Amino acid sequence: MIKKKLRTLKSNYQVWPQITLEETKTAIKKASNWKSPGKDEIANFWIKNLPFLHQDLANGYNEYCICTDPETCPDWLTIGITYLLPKTEDTKNPKNYRPITCLPTTYEILTSIISERVYKHLDENDLLPKE
Repeated sequence: MIKKKLRTLKSNYQVWPQITLEETKTAIKKASNWKSPGKDEIANFWIKNLPFLHQDLANGYNEYCICTDPETCPDWLTIGITYLLPKTEDTKNPKNYRPITCLPTTYEILTSIISERVYKHLDENDLLPKE
């Protein structure tokens, strides 16, 4: 029984090809226009409305983040800015704050692409649990 499951898992290995322009465009379309940007300080609105940048963005993801060596991923891409928002009117107690981290919009587009690929792989190979 265990060997059969291991064989099944090995046959469902996910291949990671280059990120395509279409994947990048799809992720950009899903992003909210005026969501707070992170350290890159780029609003999704501008990324959406400058389509000539989309291919360069896909190329950058391929070169620095996915296909060659993930260790070469620039630090600014994965560093966020954390804000403390008060939960109540009592702002003297530190427990009454909740942290919100704004990640770079370019990072969120990349993670959207990765998430879509993983979900598609799990769905196609019937690896998602039945609800």
